[in-house]
Amino acid sequence: MKLVTGATGFLGPALASAFEARSIPTRCVSRQRHAGAELAHAEYASLDLRSVEPENRIFDSVDTIVHLASTTIPSTSMDDMIFDARSNLEMALRLLEAARIRGIRSFIFASSGGTVYGDPVRLPVRETDPTDPRSAYGISKLATEKYIGLYSRLYGLRGISLRISNPYGPGQLAGTPIGLVAKLLRDVRAGKPVTIWGDGSIVRDFFHVDDLMRAVLLAVTGDLAPGVYNVGAGHGTSINEIVALAERITGKPVALEYQPARNIDVPKIWLDTGKFRAATGWRPEIGLEQGIEELWKEALERH
Repeated sequence: MKLVTGATGFLGPALASAFEARSIPTRCVSRQRHAGAELAHAEYASLDLRSVEPENRIFDSVDTIVHLASTTIPSTSMDDMIFDARSNLEMALRLLEAARIRGIRSFIFASSGGTVYGDPVRLPVRETDPTDPRSAYGISKLATEKYIGLYSRLYGLRGISLRISNPYGPGQLAGTPIGLVAKLLRDVRAGKPVTIWGDGSIVRDFFHVDDLMRAVLLAVTGDLAPGVYNVGAGHGTSINEIVALAERITGKPVALEYQPARNIDVPKIWLDTGKFRAATGWRPEIGLEQGIEELWKEALERH
């Protein structure tokens, strides 16, 4: 049984569906009550993991925890840094303690390749490069990685932290759209101006959620060694380039509303994914243009 936290977010349902396609039994846990279509090989539980105890039944028969849940995003983490640290670190530590006590073999963590490094010393960024986050969110992610490494060394847990760049794709438009690509397409569909922080020159590593799910599946079902791994497209694309691509795909001009640059945003970052590729053979398969076309079709269908 695989335990997936953050089951009602963007990545949780995508992973549950990926497990479903392979008939992998899954237990999906979220603070919010599940409201989507339930899957045949999945169980659903509503629970605040910040107070969960090791004897809770959600850990019964579990051999792997995939920890996707987070109480913040980079911008909101700065509104209340005490809450960010207290909630995210306590949640992770309670899950790690449950894994230790219940004999759960593997712990896969969705870390953040875009925030744990801070300003990169080189591009693309490697796992061995310095880490100096600009946001409380990045600090909490990095601290969680360190706890996972500690549990791996002390207790033999197969702890893997995937430093994920900027995934986008189907499902991201559900509820409040998250991520630049989804927000941009939503605003274009609605005829609203798109908010850009800075001048649009910020560069990020965008890749499709289906490629991410293949990576997570390899981490879960394969023999990947404990440690940290970058997962992303492996190249950078600026916000201005995303806007131009969206205009070409949608056939609509994008009205831009510029706001002052935020000090939590690193100007440029993309990831060297060679370590993960060498260990698993994984590489992204869905190009940015194809992925945005698919997401635009979904935006039109939702409208």
